[in-house]
Amino acid sequence: MQAIEHLIREHRVIERFLERTEIACRDLDVPTLERSVEFFLLFVEGVHHEKEEQVLFPALREWALGPSYRPLHVLMEDHREGRKQLEHARSLIGGHELGGEEAVARLAARIRTYADRLLSHIHREDATLFRLAEQAIPSHADERLVGQMLAAQRQLMQDIEYERWVNEAELAPLKQDKVETMVVRMKGTNQPKGPSGPMDARSLSSEGATEETDGDETRLSSKSGLVLFEEGRHKNLLLHDFSRGLSVQANQFLIIDDGMGMILDPGGPKVYPDVLAQTMLHVKPETLRYIFLSHQDPDIGTSINAWLMDTEADAYISRLWVRFLPHFGIDKLMEERLRPIPDNGLVLELGDSKLVLVPAHFLHSPGNFQVYDPTSKVLFSGDLGASAGIDYTVVTDFDAHTRHMEGFHQRYMGSKAATQAWARTARKLDIECIAPQHGALLKGRPMVERFIDWVSELPCGADLLGQSYTLPKW
Repeated sequence: MQAIEHLIREHRVIERFLERTEIACRDLDVPTLERSVEFFLLFVEGVHHEKEEQVLFPALREWALGPSYRPLHVLMEDHREGRKQLEHARSLIGGHELGGEEAVARLAARIRTYADRLLSHIHREDATLFRLAEQAIPSHADERLVGQMLAAQRQLMQDIEYERWVNEAELAPLKQDKVETMVVRMKGTNQPKGPSGPMDARSLSSEGATEETDGDETRLSSKSGLVLFEEGRHKNLLLHDFSRGLSVQANQFLIIDDGMGMILDPGGPKVYPDVLAQTMLHVKPETLRYIFLSHQDPDIGTSINAWLMDTEADAYISRLWVRFLPHFGIDKLMEERLRPIPDNGLVLELGDSKLVLVPAHFLHSPGNFQVYDPTSKVLFSGDLGASAGIDYTVVTDFDAHTRHMEGFHQRYMGSKAATQAWARTARKLDIECIAPQHGALLKGRPMVERFIDWVSELPCGADLLGQSYTLPKW
């Protein structure tokens, strides 16, 4: 999307100035500090933030978020606070000759505080907001947004002045002895780099823009999720797999009824921006009612604080883990929205439907739950039924598939006693599909029954203790 690509380019321009600014703060370089304040006031707080406030944020509210999305309010507050800090810095420049080192040091400290806050602000937008925008805003709206951004820019700055600031940021050499700057320290934080090539006032033109989809579909609509079930206003979705690098592959599921949603095992910080963006294609932050955590593992919900901050949902997890979860960095204000699940399970209402939180203790966690959706007849089974090393989404040959499940279940599941207790419970449910957190789905009643029979007779965990309790040679 051309409008978002332009904002990303501006972030890279701003980071270039931030590098120069941090060196100037260290060296008490007054001319560069004064020039930085002018750049931040005119280019950042003026042009760039005006494009966000007047164009991007309203578009996100229109297409994805609604008016009450808290992170937008936080970003707006960042803008307001940044302007206050810069006005104070400008008053220091105007009120003193800045000949004395103490006065220069005060100015540098004020600018450094602003710069640190700005860099954190940029990272939050790169990591979450811009990804959400590219998924949620329809491609047909891009030309309108481009025009609005260009109009907002030209109300505040002529094209020639805009290009002069961009060139100054991009072309001015940094000092050879520069310290490790805050921008360098942020490298590797999964932020987009932006399109390559020169940037000037004309880069907002929609000429040459490329679209990845046809018609009015959103840019990543092909990744908006695989529909497992849809009837009336009730829907089950398997979200796109955003696992990458060393992370274990993990499925995230979304259950929706009458516009209300539950996200299941939403994963960690690396996938959070993409999973949030995809979730917001289907529900609003205020209508995501529940975050379900099947157990305490890192791949389940280490992003939980962000979900609690960015949505209105309550998080449900076994009572065993409620006091452990805050170690994932949950803000104290969010702790009251952690809800314990009693050992015998719970029934939650979602829209006009009910969801059953089914005990599955020691499969593999001592406090472990699954979600059964009676409307779709899908059992979201967490780690039970997980498979690895496959390239298909639905199991078609159960016998061939068992080799992708066996090792995992033997090592991770607690014991045959636990799997047999679960099997007795599962046979009381009307299940048409087992949807595990890793690997392929088991669809159709015959496939479900094959799995229940297989796993209940598989020696695992404590049954195999003799194979793992040996001492290494020393």
